[in-house]
Amino acid sequence: MNQLRPSVIVTAAAATPKAIAEQLRQAVEQAKWQTGRITVSVGIASAIKTDNETTILQRADKALYASKENGRNLITHSIDVTSI
Repeated sequence: MNQLRPSVIVTAAAATPKAIAEQLRQAVEQAKWQTGRITVSVGIASAIKTDNETTILQRADKALYASKENGRNLITHSIDVTSI
């Protein structure tokens, strides 16, 4: 089975996690897939000193749900979401 994989080249201008995720999202969206159109929703959270595995994953999960609730095919950082 032949699988197509999009190429993602991270540029110096895209040094933030959100910018890197956006490049990945665009690459997936623009790639030609055998199954048709594929999109990606991503939730990002940056670690803070008081974080543990659970708290950082909770914030990333809430950011992911915000991406899906706001139209899908989006990148959302936890700092962009109120009530996290």
